[in-house]
Amino acid sequence: MADAQVWVIGSAATSHAVTDSEGRTSLVLTADTPATIQAVHIRPVSGYWPAWIDYPYLSNADREEVVVEVQALSETFEHFPDRPLTGWGLQAMRLHQIPEAYRGHGIKIALVGSGVDVAHPDLKDTVQGGYDYTAPGQDTWRTDATGHGTHCAGIIAAADNRTGITGIASDAQLYSLKLFPHGRISDLLQALDYCITHDIDLVQLNLAYRRPSQLTAWKLLDASAAGIAVIAPAGDTGGPTVLPASLPTVLAVGALANTGTEPAVSPRQTDDPARHGPYTPTFTPTGPGVDLVAPGVAVITTAQNDAYAPADGTAIAAAHITGLAALLLAYHAYPRTSARVRHLHALLHTACRPIPALDTGRVGAGLPDAPTAFRVGSGSFRVSLSVRP
Repeated sequence: MADAQVWVIGSAATSHAVTDSEGRTSLVLTADTPATIQAVHIRPVSGYWPAWIDYPYLSNADREEVVVEVQALSETFEHFPDRPLTGWGLQAMRLHQIPEAYRGHGIKIALVGSGVDVAHPDLKDTVQGGYDYTAPGQDTWRTDATGHGTHCAGIIAAADNRTGITGIASDAQLYSLKLFPHGRISDLLQALDYCITHDIDLVQLNLAYRRPSQLTAWKLLDASAAGIAVIAPAGDTGGPTVLPASLPTVLAVGALANTGTEPAVSPRQTDDPARHGPYTPTFTPTGPGVDLVAPGVAVITTAQNDAYAPADGTAIAAAHITGLAALLLAYHAYPRTSARVRHLHALLHTACRPIPALDTGRVGAGLPDAPTAFRVGSGSFRVSLSVRP
């Protein structure tokens, strides 16, 4: 397959390359030999699971081709994508148990990040507009620089067209505000101004920066005063919560994983093969600062080239929370003031249930339960996660 990312992790360094149109690539080992390779990591663009191979036998790799096979999503989920899939993330949050009428109608959501592939069949009628702040006047917000925004867009609002996946808030309107690559803090400020002037209801900030920005903090206060709720991934560094997620006006979301949701050769499954049930992946931050968690590993979602792919990361988790937040805002007609944001945060926190045996510093209030948020049914909750094709 073409354009697959390949990493070879040695005892001294890591080498990286991308496959060509025939699925081949060559890697130069700068400080290792084939005998000292510790792992090989393959991540296809779409349609297949990633693969992680520990201590592969590569002693002849300098003279012969090494062939690595990856598993197709259709082998895990029969007849996918022709047969629609309810992902494990929706099941874990019981989003599939709330009334079908709750679709987030009338809610405007801005994805600030890498852009969105609006040509995808599940997204072409969902994305209503956008702007590329790195290329003013061009319509490049319709393309995705990394695939990241397309992953999040599908989780939030993929169309209910009986194939592939359906987004949590499939009737919501998405706006693509592109800052990657080469975006600056000044571009972020303009993007937040766009959200204020265009009556955006929810903003998901799929970005991070290292140095504090007082201007950004003030602009986020302006957004909150306008009734705009801002959600951001807590970060994929495994360390402290990143900016801007760590700011008090932003809801910081960490990631949750669950065993049995991906093949045994996938990267996360090799971390601890003896692990059972829900767990926090190594990339999700440690507290303080994480407000809550959502599924963020092995989530099947929309990808570039009209396809689907498994996606990982705290941004993937944040997309689940953004989708649920859209449903809640559509259900509750709050006035557009800062109180609206506080009410939404309270609803999400109240709907969370702690996850036994997991460090509260990494999961915050826990995992939101959608029926509890809507006061539907008994609100009982069990942390027992599984995937059903």
